[in-house]
Amino acid sequence: MNQYWTVREAGAILRRMSDELCFRTAVWLGEAIARREVSPVEVTRAVLDRAERLQPKLNCFITLCEDEAM
Repeated sequence: MNQYWTVREAGAILRRMSDELCFRTAVWLGEAIARREVSPVEVTRAVLDRAERLQPKLNCFITLCEDEAM
């Protein structure tokens, strides 16, 4: 069995992990941030990445303010 991932597989895994953060409650995220299991930057990046990826399909944002969010 191959112990290495292709770039595509690794990207898919990272995307799933990031998407999981987008569906967590604010309470869960706050506690995870307090325990330093995840950083506020990781959460913000996950939400922005998901928004950018889905925007062409959903067309639900007028403006994404990435610089201001980071």
